[in-house]
Amino acid sequence: VVFTAADTNVEGKFFHVFSSDEANAAVTVSRATVTRIPPELATALAAGRPDVDRMFSRPINDQQFFNVIEGQTGTFSLRYHGLVTGDLAHDSTPAQIAAALSALSSAESGQFQFTVSGAGTLREPWMVTAVNADMDTKGNFFPLEIASYTNDTPGATGNPELVSTPLDLADAAATVRPSASLTNPNAFQRIYYDASAETVEIHGGGGSDLFISDDSRAATRVYGDAGNDSFIVGRVLLTKRAEIDTDGVGGPDTFVDVVDGLDGITNGVSFNGYFYGGTGDDYFEVTHNVGALELYGESGDDMFFLKSILQETGG
Repeated sequence: VVFTAADTNVEGKFFHVFSSDEANAAVTVSRATVTRIPPELATALAAGRPDVDRMFSRPINDQQFFNVIEGQTGTFSLRYHGLVTGDLAHDSTPAQIAAALSALSSAESGQFQFTVSGAGTLREPWMVTAVNADMDTKGNFFPLEIASYTNDTPGATGNPELVSTPLDLADAAATVRPSASLTNPNAFQRIYYDASAETVEIHGGGGSDLFISDDSRAATRVYGDAGNDSFIVGRVLLTKRAEIDTDGVGGPDTFVDVVDGLDGITNGVSFNGYFYGGTGDDYFEVTHNVGALELYGESGDDMFFLKSILQETGG
């Protein structure tokens, strides 16, 4: 089956065709590609890498993350250690949020100071960094809270959430978030291969390289060689808000972001995949894999981040 026109996913690619009975009918792609992408796309993908060193070298809660729930509009305020900011909005800029938090003060710490970056989306949440503010007896910053919110979205019922609960660095790293988009770039180098290829080998050579594996059509061996290389296996493309009843009294009381359907996440590898860091301090991130996966850090101080992904099953 050759697609010429059909619905596409968030990255402009055709959806997978799935068999209702894999024992009697299997669906595979006829060919796959190895694509070299421009540096700006690689930078955007690498931006989601968690700062693990910061988790252990800095006070708890010195960085916290939150975002506007997709499609929602309205106003909200933040609370820090009992002190509440003025009203903010779904489209507030990082500078406006930083100014609202930095306007707070206490006798203990004097004038607070916060910096804020990010776009306030699930993909790129606001990152609030505490520079000067009240701390607890262990020298850690207090958690941010949503003090109040008003959802002005047309048709919104039951006062649904407007913004997510602020999370510290560790919890934010474990949150299901869509990857930076890999929509086909204007300029690229691409190699096509099909089922006749027994093994596909890719070498980074010198320099700090980034390798993204969304799927494979044959066994794959990827070598970072020299440099501080990054390997990303599988990506989240689309998420949705799931409602959960955790208190058993009827009706949802908790909302979490989960992968949206089978096409909401890439396979990572469908055939055996072998990834070798080589020399340097390398980073391995695994979001999803279908085929067997082996990771080798080799020399250097390497980091392995294996994600646990939430997917709605119903029931």
